[in-house]
Amino acid sequence: TKAAHPLLDHLLQQQRDLFEEPQGLPLARVYDHRIHLLPGSPPVAVRP
Repeated sequence: TKAAHPLLDHLLQQQRDLFEEPQGLPLARVYDHRIHLLPGSPPVAVRP
């Protein structure tokens, strides 16, 4: 509760934008993560 943890409540209020629900996809970044595969190669992790 607020009365039990005033410092935590203050910290959460300062950083409230970090805890908001996302409103869409993130912005495009300069570098995108990619895994380059060789043509015709099988998947690395498959279920038996």
